[in-house]
Amino acid sequence: MQIETNKHLLAGLTAFGLTKKESLIYIIGLYLGSSTVIELARHAKLPRTTAYSILEPLVREGIFHVGKRKKQTVYTAQAPSVLEQLFQKKTVFLSRNYRRIKYSISAQLSKNPYNHL
Repeated sequence: MQIETNKHLLAGLTAFGLTKKESLIYIIGLYLGSSTVIELARHAKLPRTTAYSILEPLVREGIFHVGKRKKQTVYTAQAPSVLEQLFQKKTVFLSRNYRRIKYSISAQLSKNPYNHL
């Protein structure tokens, strides 16, 4: 079975911060539902070990959940709304850190007698 991956969809997911391979695994995971790493790797045309290394951060971020089916470990891609929630959290985090960095830089520059900014 061949899964179509739209280049615009891949580009959109990379804009959310996923790599191209993470985006590919995510799309395949959404299409297949709960799947073993072997199934995901086969459809992505990636080595199984590469699929594991791609899935690890996706699981850590909550984009995939890990479970059991019989005695097999399966990975389930979460709904796209999870990506939106992650994006909102990252936006808040970046905004807060930007303000802190801006303040720190301004404070350091104000201490510099040679600063002509």
